[in-house]
Amino acid sequence: MQAIFKRIQLLWAIMTHKEATWSVKIMLILGLFYIILPTDILPDYILLAGWIDDVILGVVMFFMALKFTPEDLIRQLWNKIHQEKDDADN
Repeated sequence: MQAIFKRIQLLWAIMTHKEATWSVKIMLILGLFYIILPTDILPDYILLAGWIDDVILGVVMFFMALKFTPEDLIRQLWNKIHQEKDDADN
């Protein structure tokens, strides 16, 4: 669960970083709206299927954001997230 939380932190860091492209930011916002809003391709009241499309979209959104974000920026933000955790542990 902690690994998922760190990846969400990474997405948020990409979203709020000034060097991230607008296309990545828009993709993340649209993906978040799809997950949060009640109108889906598969409605959430359909047992499991409604949640599976949200999970799949979340995973695809994560990988697409990483693909279109420069590697050095991802590395910088990832190291910052890990450094903050290490500082909190001490």
